[in-house]
Amino acid sequence: MKRRKKNVSMDLRRKRAKKQSTSNWISLLALLVAALSALFSWQQNRTTNRLAHLHIMPEVKCLFDFPVQGNPIVSVSNIGDIPATSLSVIHNLYVYDKQSQSITSAAKAGYMFTEKMIYKKSLEPTEHVEQELVRVDPVDRIIAVYEFLIRFYRVTDMKETDRRELFFVDQGKAYNHAEYVDAEDYLKIMRRIESV
Repeated sequence: MKRRKKNVSMDLRRKRAKKQSTSNWISLLALLVAALSALFSWQQNRTTNRLAHLHIMPEVKCLFDFPVQGNPIVSVSNIGDIPATSLSVIHNLYVYDKQSQSITSAAKAGYMFTEKMIYKKSLEPTEHVEQELVRVDPVDRIIAVYEFLIRFYRVTDMKETDRRELFFVDQGKAYNHAEYVDAEDYLKIMRRIESV
C-alpha cells in the first residue's frame, strides 16, 4: 500500500512538473507575441507618420520691404510644418520707363559670383532668411520691378516647387503682384519683362 501511494505521489509530481513546464512555455510564447505585436505597431506608426508627411508641403512666404531710406530687403520664411529643402532664390531687377514704355535697365540672375541670391540647405519651420537688395530710387516716371524666382523641395520625396514673386515700386510705394495687377502700366510692364 505504501508503495502504491509512493507511485501515485510520483505520478502526481510528474504531472505537476509537466503542467508547470507547459505553463512556462505558454507564458514565454505570450511574451514573444506581445513583443512582436509592439514591434509591428511601432513600425506601422512610423510608416503612417511618413505617409502623412508626404501630403504636407512646406509653405514658403516671400515678403518685400521698400523703406523710405536705405536699401530694400527681401525676406523668405517657412510658415509651414515641415522643412523646405534646398531653398534657392534668384533675383532679377527691371526698371520700366513710363514715357518710353520700355525696360531701360535690367539686372538678371547674377549675384556676387553666383546665380542664386539666397541658398539655404534646409529652411526649418518658422525660420527665415533675408537679403538686402540694390535700391532704385523712386522717380515719377520709372517703375522698379523686383522679381524673385523661388525653388525648394519637400524633404520626404524631393517634390519640387517653383514660384515667381513680383514686387513693383511705383512712386516710392511697394506693391505685390496681386495688388498691382489692376495698375495702368501692368500689362505693358509684363510684356516688356517677358521679352527681355
